[in-house]
Amino acid sequence: EFRECIHSLALPCAMAVQVEEAKLVRLGGTQFLVDGFLFQRPDVHHYVLTHFHGDHTVGLTRSFDAGKIYCSEITAALITGMTGVDPQRV
Repeated sequence: EFRECIHSLALPCAMAVQVEEAKLVRLGGTQFLVDGFLFQRPDVHHYVLTHFHGDHTVGLTRSFDAGKIYCSEITAALITGMTGVDPQRV
């Protein structure tokens, strides 16, 4: 479904593109940034990390406190272990 959504927006499937419009997803009244840590903003509190590659984590630092990161268990272990993000944020 997500890939279909991206195709319908005529955006490239490569989510590593660093354009905010390609990263911001709205579901109902909730906004998510997908692989979009570079675009952290006060009105977004939900972040999705598809996997732990450098081009997907641009802007993610140890001091991340902008909300909750949703990801796989393995990716969460990499975020907290290698980047030092607070486990309460993942």
